[in-house]
Amino acid sequence: MNLTNYYDMLLKHDWYYTYSDDHRVYIRGRDTETILMTMAGEHGKEFQELYNAFHYYYFTERIWSEETFPKRPTNA
Repeated sequence: MNLTNYYDMLLKHDWYYTYSDDHRVYIRGRDTETILMTMAGEHGKEFQELYNAFHYYYFTERIWSEETFPKRPTNA
């Protein structure tokens, strides 16, 4: 697993799964988030910082813009 692949996983994650009325969506989102958090813990600081950047983007009170969206890692 490299940082670019992890970025793609974070990008595809349903960050708002907890608001779903569909229990299946909630379970899938919860399980995916558990995997993402575990990977961040296992792969070091860069992974954790990227996870935190996505979380910050989706759960802070500010105007969303491309400027604040987490940048794609340049390493492959």
